[in-house]
Amino acid sequence: MKLYLDIISPKPKFILFDNNNLIKTLELLDKKKSKISDSIDIKYLELSNKYNFARKLSHLYICIGPASYTALRVGISFLLGLSYSLNIPLISFKYETFLKHYIKRNHYFNTVIFIFSSQNQNFIFYPKNKIKKYEIEKIRYDELMTNKKIFLYKNCLINTNLSRKILDKINKKFDNTKILECSDYFNFFKNNVKDNKKLIKPLYISDNKIFD
Repeated sequence: MKLYLDIISPKPKFILFDNNNLIKTLELLDKKKSKISDSIDIKYLELSNKYNFARKLSHLYICIGPASYTALRVGISFLLGLSYSLNIPLISFKYETFLKHYIKRNHYFNTVIFIFSSQNQNFIFYPKNKIKKYEIEKIRYDELMTNKKIFLYKNCLINTNLSRKILDKINKKFDNTKILECSDYFNFFKNNVKDNKKLIKPLYISDNKIFD
């Protein structure tokens, strides 16, 4: 079994899977717990007790950003502790690296990337140059559809599902829209299994400057 801690999405969650098959997703926040730091250990124990996977886990996965700095810090710290205590690999990756995996080579310069995270931490990735680097802009959710720059592109890639109202507007503006699903993560993880927990550094953005 493998466990992915999705701290990037607006609704952070554990994703338990095996052999590319989804077993269970469990959101960290609910009406009683509104902070990741208050709920992450409780939700992990709830999931572990139900599926008895502590001795069956082979890998842990986490994205290092960009996202809410608090979510990154809490999530990474929790999985680092879990990795050391269970003596299993922790694989980390930047969302940029993951998303590029799903952009066709000839679509790179025509594809804009949206990352929506918790605490209204949202990011736009604009293709920048021939070596596939991105310009990253931090925006509020309500600024999305007034940002004229994004509509210079034909395609968009989105990390999570959105409200029907926003999604309808996006679909009208772009030729192609892809929303990532669990199966996309599993396919990416198949080729990324190297333990790199000693190199983990949270990636966050403030005033459109990247910090890691």
